Amino acid sequence: MKTTPTNILLRTGLIIALGCGLAVGTLNVIKVKGKITRLQSDLSRQMAARDAAEGTLANTRRDLGTALSTLKQTRGMLETTTLQKEQAQAEAKNNGERLQVVNQNLDQTTGERDDARAYLERYRLSGMEPEDVLNAGRELKKLRTAITSVHEENGVLAMRVKQLEARLTPLCEVTLPAQLKGKILVYDPKWAFVVLDAGTKEGMLTNGELLVMRSGKLVGKVKVSQVQDDRSIANLIPGWQLGEVSEGDVVIPAHPSS
Repeated sequence: MKTTPTNILLRTGLIIALGCGLAVGTLNVIKVKGKITRLQSDLSRQMAARDAAEGTLANTRRDLGTALSTLKQTRGMLETTTLQKEQAQAEAKNNGERLQVVNQNLDQTTGERDDARAYLERYRLSGMEPEDVLNAGRELKKLRTAITSVHEENGVLAMRVKQLEARLTPLCEVTLPAQLKGKILVYDPKWAFVVLDAGTKEGMLTNGELLVMRSGKLVGKVKVSQVQDDRSIANLIPGWQLGEVSEGDVVIPAHPSS
């Protein structure tokens, strides 16, 4: 093949182009190598930073676990301390209450002692011996019993006088004790009389008039014809029967004494 200037130019251009391509490739390889080196360096730094972060995290977790354990122990100690405090407060309260009771008992005992001393002092000032005091007490008791008997006899006599006055003056109003209250034990509708559970002991008098009540309402009126110690018989007064009298009805004085 004959060498011509054109071929020489073509070869020269190809050689130049090849050289330029090699130069560009070399530059690219150098740039890529630099990037790879930087990436490897960055990766190494990142891995080191990650290892350091993982180490820090592990230390933090360990410290957190230690803190949690310490907190749990502290909480347990606090609960125990609180329980002991409450027990101590309760015991102190109980001791205070017991001390108050003891003080009250002491005050009462002291008062009783002072009263006993004063009581003994009165006996000492009276100039009487213990035997004289006992005899005086017995005599005083006898006198009180006698006075009580006299009062009871006077009451019986006064009751008999009232009964006699009621029998002698049947047309007059007979007053009965204001507190007298009785019940109908027996009612005989055929003969129109009732048996009451009150007698002379309660102050019942012959010819005394009583109102028959039931649940606060007037049912009728009766007049006493016979009186015993704890019983009495009364007849229904015509014209006053506002309802059917029944056993268990209450009777109260129609003319109570003031």
